[in-house]
Amino acid sequence: MGYTFYTKPDRRNFTAIGSSAVAALLVIGAEGYAAEKYTEIPRGNQGERRTRERSTLLYKHFREHVLRPDVLGGSVGLG
Repeated sequence: MGYTFYTKPDRRNFTAIGSSAVAALLVIGAEGYAAEKYTEIPRGNQGERRTRERSTLLYKHFREHVLRPDVLGGSVGLG
């Protein structure tokens, strides 16, 4: 699809644009469904728990270093 638009850049090819959009939505939906089913098995459940723990650690680290008073304002030039 990308090669076709690269070699023949016709912006009014609604069939190709529409089919690309539908294919992208189908891939995203299938990936979400597979991820949901993976969390139902024990190995997937353990992976979800580890991911939650890691994200909590990242948030704590971010909060410790960036969300202190005057740090964020200085980082973006507001202080």
